[in-house]
Amino acid sequence: MNYNWSGFVADGVIAIKRAVKLGTTAHHVAQAGTNDFAVGVSQAAPRDPQGLPGSSSTNAADAAGDSLAVIGPGHTALITAGDTITVGTHHGVKADTDGKAVPITGDGTDNILGIPLTSGVAGDDILIYVQPMSATD
Repeated sequence: MNYNWSGFVADGVIAIKRAVKLGTTAHHVAQAGTNDFAVGVSQAAPRDPQGLPGSSSTNAADAAGDSLAVIGPGHTALITAGDTITVGTHHGVKADTDGKAVPITGDGTDNILGIPLTSGVAGDDILIYVQPMSATD
């Protein structure tokens, strides 16, 4: 079962199934960028139901101040792959420029978001075990 952290506020637009990092103030998150220290994954469903006027079809948060759920450490989450990820070959994933999951390089400089549990190619949704680890701590 997935548990999430609720009560987070977006610092800006955050797409669904993307790595998020801590934001500018308490209880805020932002979409993670290249090798940012990500703490979780944004919710897998759009903020508003599709088909309603003003609804978003792709975002967990449409603007700064929107609330969203975050799948946190110790739980599994769906995240969109930004490159080919193969279970057994790639032992960790990190965020790319769009907050998508990409394989770690293994050179000791990667901020790890989690461990891939399913394989996929760029654009696929893969399942990861969220286990953030900083490259510097």
